[in-house]
Amino acid sequence: MRAPVISLLCLCLVACQPACRLPDQPLPSQPPSHLVATNAQVHLSATDAGTVAADIIQHVIDLGGCVEDNSDDGATRRLELRLPADHFETLMPFLLQGGWEVSYVNVWGQELSDQYATMHDEALALQAALPNQPWLQRFATRRRISDLQDEMAYRLQRAAWATVVVHIQ
Repeated sequence: MRAPVISLLCLCLVACQPACRLPDQPLPSQPPSHLVATNAQVHLSATDAGTVAADIIQHVIDLGGCVEDNSDDGATRRLELRLPADHFETLMPFLLQGGWEVSYVNVWGQELSDQYATMHDEALALQAALPNQPWLQRFATRRRISDLQDEMAYRLQRAAWATVVVHIQ
């Protein structure tokens, strides 16, 4: 009685094989040589935090950015801003010389090139090994490649967009 069940299971696995396949996505042949996520934190003092926040937000929008967070706890207005990394150098002078008092500035970068390159190399090695793997292992390998591609895309996005947090008192 068990033989038909096993045969049915094997038949289902063979019949379902094409439907379970994840699409192959090409990887770039070389990882980017320089990926840095740019971040800054700025503390400002102003008599009218609302007006200053509105000016900063408008400037960020004009630069192609957006506001991730705009909150006010009564004492401090907090803005979390995202903008294209190539406009970071334009925003910072505006923040530092905008007619309000600057009490704190911290700018830092997070190097992402090594992480990206490691994931890229692993994904290429997994893609190369794929044709020689048993069918069931291929599915897990394709899933891992997809996960690596998602992580690489996240790092590319982090490097393409700068994050600036502004506190206004």
